[in-house]
Amino acid sequence: MRPVLSRALLCVVLLLAGFAVDRVETPASVSAAACQSFPETGKQVCEPFLGYWQQHGGLAQQGLPLSDAANETNASNGQVYLTQYFERARFEYHPEIADPQYQVLLGLLGSEQLLIKYPGGRPAVPSTGVNCFDQTGRCVDDRFFAYWQAHGGLAQQGLPISEPFDETNPTDGKTYRTQYFERARFEYHPEVADPTYQILLGLLGREQFTARYPGSKPVGASPQPTPAPSASPSPAPAPSVSPLPAPPPAPVPSPVADNFQVTSSVSNTSPTQNSRVTVTARLTNNGQGVAGATLNTTWHYKTTTPGCTGSPSGGDGTMSCTRDISTAGKGYTVVIDVVVSYQGRTFATSTSFTPR
Repeated sequence: MRPVLSRALLCVVLLLAGFAVDRVETPASVSAAACQSFPETGKQVCEPFLGYWQQHGGLAQQGLPLSDAANETNASNGQVYLTQYFERARFEYHPEIADPQYQVLLGLLGSEQLLIKYPGGRPAVPSTGVNCFDQTGRCVDDRFFAYWQAHGGLAQQGLPISEPFDETNPTDGKTYRTQYFERARFEYHPEVADPTYQILLGLLGREQFTARYPGSKPVGASPQPTPAPSASPSPAPAPSVSPLPAPPPAPVPSPVADNFQVTSSVSNTSPTQNSRVTVTARLTNNGQGVAGATLNTTWHYKTTTPGCTGSPSGGDGTMSCTRDISTAGKGYTVVIDVVVSYQGRTFATSTSFTPR
């Protein structure tokens, strides 16, 4: 009788397990082990957002979760995405992107909140930066630029959309040197003793979430990053995906028009004379990569103008090509004209290197 009883119990267990899996309503089959609970706010983060949070700065870059993952109409383009708010960011799940590593994107909180706060645009201020971006005509000072480069650059922070200026901070009412980027707001906090944390990201996620959903009451948080919470995976089932309550009317920006931007760079700005150099270009539309774009380059040597082309861009909008530079003159700066084509449009930029 024991073997028969054991097989019966096994069947019951398997049936119950199958029922539990069918009840999960997330983008993929997410188990309890794929979630992490945060007692500070009473929320949990599950895949696909948990992996992105862990791999892209965690608490210091993204902050604590303020909401559950839920379907929301996107303020930038009017589309509906699975969305979750964090103190410093808004995570969006984009299953329409073929490459899974780019299916989780950060919302354009910097662009949206700048428009809400300064609907008529900010008064012009003299440029104080030395690192300028042709795509937006804005410059970034060395302090903010170093942070931008070390913390994800274009993909994580986006392009600068304001000059650095002094702004009264909505979190504590104090005035800090501030600069808005497409996905973030940089703040310089000289009162923080550790230079590592003197550049902080503003709490844009918190500001937008509480404005759109005023009935929600997330807990307070210090602007200074602290060690990530030692929370263990939650044993509770993953939450079902349902819409957030309809927000009251708010001055959210209308869907934005196309805003294509192209950037380029070389693998080495001072390569040895007999080596190879790769030029990389990236095409974005409103800060998100454009797939299917093509690359054509012209390399201006002293007496010749060779070129190379690249394969179509992937989901992140990036494409590249490589040339042998053995015929390049030592000490002569080679300027590379970069032309990116997409659906009948062309976008041009340039980059350069100087062989040594």
